[in-house]
Amino acid sequence: MKTIPTLLLLLGLTAPLSAQVYVGDTDINQLDYVEYLQIDFHGDWTTPFVVIADYGQPPCTNRQRALCRLCDEHGNERRFFSKMEVFNFLDAQGWEHRETYQTMYLDHLDDVHLFRRKPSAGDR
Repeated sequence: MKTIPTLLLLLGLTAPLSAQVYVGDTDINQLDYVEYLQIDFHGDWTTPFVVIADYGQPPCTNRQRALCRLCDEHGNERRFFSKMEVFNFLDAQGWEHRETYQTMYLDHLDDVHLFRRKPSAGDR
């Protein structure tokens, strides 16, 4: 009978203790100097979205596109089924949406979303 509570306790202790947002193979939540994150969506309503993220890293060439995409802890590209799913994911990981603006990209307007790291309890 004590086995189940013990297992649950052990599982809880081995769960990640901090939020993780990977851009390529970099967990940007571990980079103290990263305060802002800019994201752009690639995809349309017929396919899952891929998120291109810019936190101040060197620009990615076409061959290095995976280094600028939101990934999981194994380096696999994260795919989202709606923009709101991305917003909710980033909010849960410690980022708050600050602004959305448009830029001209080729022949159309492109929405760019700016997020800021949420202040920690010690910063308030």
